[in-house]
Amino acid sequence: MLIPFALPPHAETGMDVALQSKAADRRYLPEENMTAFYRHFKGKYYQVVGTGLDTATEGQVVVYRTLYLSDYSLFTRPYDEFFGTVDRGEGSVEPRFAPVDAADLPEDAQLHVLSVLPLP
Repeated sequence: MLIPFALPPHAETGMDVALQSKAADRRYLPEENMTAFYRHFKGKYYQVVGTGLDTATEGQVVVYRTLYLSDYSLFTRPYDEFFGTVDRGEGSVEPRFAPVDAADLPEDAQLHVLSVLPLP
């Protein structure tokens, strides 16, 4: 099953038609990659908000937020990097962000989970 993410109509995005056409090719993400919560390989927890398009690179990005106090509300990372792996040395490779069930989040991370993202 695929999860759609909406691209605004051309008139609202300001994107040229060629760029919008390329973006439309990446409109659907595999559902298994969009689990809501992730643990970074360094140990902190994050909540995925959605995906977006980096208009400078025409690449897809993952939009996510921290589940701990932070100076920033939202972060982005290139899609392939977010779902990629890191080499921890000595042949040890692991996911940069590993999916985590909500029930398995530590209590301090659960305190920061949002069901609705407030906009300024």
